[in-house]
Amino acid sequence: MLVRTAETKDVERINEIYNYEVLNGVATFDTEPKSYEERLEWLNNHSIKYPCIVAEKDGKVLAWGSLTQYSQRKAYDGTCEISIYVDENTRGLGLGKVIIKELIERASKNNIHVILSRVAGENEASKNLHINFGFDFIGIMKEVGFKFNRYVDVFMYQKTLK
Repeated sequence: MLVRTAETKDVERINEIYNYEVLNGVATFDTEPKSYEERLEWLNNHSIKYPCIVAEKDGKVLAWGSLTQYSQRKAYDGTCEISIYVDENTRGLGLGKVIIKELIERASKNNIHVILSRVAGENEASKNLHINFGFDFIGIMKEVGFKFNRYVDVFMYQKTLK
């Protein structure tokens, strides 16, 4: 398994994994698939401090994750939000663990103090992943998302880095 910084050549595959969740899951509250151009612009807005990474095997991207600036306000410079997406055909193989571990390490090296995460309440695998990597449960935002004709709670997690 190779874990590396995402490149332009990965945009199509990143988008395939993401758009599957747009259409079939609640890992994102986007309701319309992203175009290649939108995803490319999104990738180009990442940096060393707020990276996007991929996990690939035999040249195929199977999972990706990113750190995103939490707010443009200066006081939040040490806070980011984490996102992790795994191809639906390779879930349960530990790819989420590979991505989250790498992103935590990169955040720590880049003076990030707090990593936040929003997880759909029904996404048990993601909730467990965050807890297993030392994220603290900090609250529930009740029925803040409406997708697939139902309201969905969002669980909030936080990891404070040393």
